[in-house]
Amino acid sequence: MGFLQIAQKEKIVPVISLKAIGIKKYSDFSRLKEFLQNRTKIVKNIYPCRFEWQQANFEIEMLGDVQFLVDELTQTGRYAIEAWKTGKSLIEIDCM
Repeated sequence: MGFLQIAQKEKIVPVISLKAIGIKKYSDFSRLKEFLQNRTKIVKNIYPCRFEWQQANFEIEMLGDVQFLVDELTQTGRYAIEAWKTGKSLIEIDCM
């Protein structure tokens, strides 16, 4: 957990919300968090925000294209993209 800092640079880093549904155990959450942390070319920072029953919400600061992250999540075979709304910067995934 942490606080978002105001960027000192002129470039604004896009922030998206990632909602993971179907998390049955801590290892599912840990695996997703590790997956995101290893994507250093497209993900700058990860902030776990809220945990509910079989659900976790993250705020993610992006360096790269959001579509590339969506494609990588889908290619793993562990996640299915339920909804992706560009206007609200929300990605909802279903953990398998």
